[in-house]
Amino acid sequence: MLAPFTEAEIGRLFMAMLDYARNGEIPNFSGNERFIWPTLQRQIQADKEVYADTCERNKRNGRKGGRPKTQISDTQGFPEEPKKANEKEKEREKEKENEKEKEKEKEKEKEIEKEKENEKENENEKEKECVVVLADKPPTTTTLPTREEVKRYCQEQGYPIDWDYFYDYYTGNGWKTGKNPISDWKAVVRNWARKEKNHERTDKNQFSEFGPIGIVL
Repeated sequence: MLAPFTEAEIGRLFMAMLDYARNGEIPNFSGNERFIWPTLQRQIQADKEVYADTCERNKRNGRKGGRPKTQISDTQGFPEEPKKANEKEKEREKEKENEKEKEKEKEKEKEIEKEKENEKENENEKEKECVVVLADKPPTTTTLPTREEVKRYCQEQGYPIDWDYFYDYYTGNGWKTGKNPISDWKAVVRNWARKEKNHERTDKNQFSEFGPIGIVL
C-alpha cells in the first residue's frame, strides 16, 4: 500500500496519524501522501468509534453491579433457594446481553470492512477513468501566430531570418511539420534560425520535398 511513497512521505504520514489519533489534528499535506490520507483518516476514526463503544459498554456493565452477592440465611447458614434461582436467571440474562453485544460488534466490523472494500473499488474505478481520459485526450495545440507576432518574436530574439517568408511558408502548409500540427511555433522559429545559420540560402523561392531551401523541418 505504501510502496509508491518515499521514506519522507511515509514518515509524514506516520506522524500525522499519531497526531490525528491523539488530538484530532488534521494535517496539511503537499506531497503524494495527501491522496492516501482520506482513507487512513476514515480508518482511524472508525477504530476510535469502536474503542469508544467498547468503553461505554463496559461502563454500563459496571453500573449494573455485576453478579449479586450471595446472602446467607440467619437460621440455616445456607443461601436461600429462591435467591439462587434469581441469581442464575440474572446471570443467564447477562450472558444473553453480552452475546447480543458481541453480535453487534461483529456486524459493525463487517460493515466497516465492507465500506473499506467499496472505497477501494471506487478508487480503482477512478484511477481507470483517469487513465481512459488521458488516453483519449487529443494532442495539445497552440493558437496560430499572426504575422506581426512572428516578426516581433524574431526581432526580440535577434533571429536574422526572413520572418515574412517563414510566415507565408507555414501558412501555406497549414502550420504543420510533416503530417503533425505545430504545437509550439516559437520552437519552429528557433529551429529555422539554427538551420538557416548553417546553410546559405541559394534561392528564396526554391522548394523541395523536405521543405524550403532543403531544410528538413
